[in-house]
Amino acid sequence: MLSLNDGVNTAIKNAKRRMADFREEYDKPSDYDPGTMVYKLVEELKRYLEE
Repeated sequence: MLSLNDGVNTAIKNAKRRMADFREEYDKPSDYDPGTMVYKLVEELKRYLEE
């Protein structure tokens, strides 16, 4: 059974893989649906949970 933290880490890894080719200067975010950069926020918030 995966812990909540394992699920979050897997989601971050999947989001990074999806957005790896995204170029902010050239690509439209709508072209990357369902990809988002919310993982950046989650990574930042995780730092506070780990303290």
